[in-house]
Amino acid sequence: SRLGINVGTAGGGGGVLGGRLGGGGGLDVERRRNVAVRPAVLVCDMSHELLSLLPTGTASRLVTATNDLVRWATERRVPVVFTRMELMGVLAQPTPGRHKLQQTLSHEGMLQANSPGAAFHPELIVPPSALTIVRPKLSPFYGTSLDAVLRTYGATEVVVTGISTSGAVLSATRDAADRDFPTTVLSDAVGNANTRAHRTIMESVIPITADVITCETWVQQVERQMDAP
Repeated sequence: SRLGINVGTAGGGGGVLGGRLGGGGGLDVERRRNVAVRPAVLVCDMSHELLSLLPTGTASRLVTATNDLVRWATERRVPVVFTRMELMGVLAQPTPGRHKLQQTLSHEGMLQANSPGAAFHPELIVPPSALTIVRPKLSPFYGTSLDAVLRTYGATEVVVTGISTSGAVLSATRDAADRDFPTTVLSDAVGNANTRAHRTIMESVIPITADVITCETWVQQVERQMDAP
């Protein structure tokens, strides 16, 4: 994989994790897993319209990074929650006095409910077992069951990926921290249309409430924790 996660396909085969987790003689996850370690991955807004706004090459890189992470999480039985924003009814209409970004989205006709642009990118891997939460606002926690879902999973850490850094990623990170979830943002699995804003937020804002590390570093850390006696 481009991230160095070295995932294989489910059922074994081509990567380091595939060789360890799939097929005969592989690692028995249920027997060996340290049940005190229960991360949950939150994938934000990987919709076709929002990805199209990113700098050239960024969308493809993020889809690849996310897919690598999702494959690893699926093999490791780490819960993955996908969330995307849809505007419907009065929220889809440009109305003075409403949230500035939401007004912009409404005015541009973006993220309309049931539209192709609001759907996930066609190359994004969304496993049948993964939960998808559709929401009306920036934060994945606002008006949704996400908090209850994470607590049902027994999540000991919320790992945030996706777009945009200045929108859903930042909102999810702060909201998760306010709910006392240890939170991590994966630096090479998030993006933003404005590269300057992205850099400032990742370097100076998000580290106030969350850890910021690469996918490869986080996966290695979790592998060690899960396999600990």
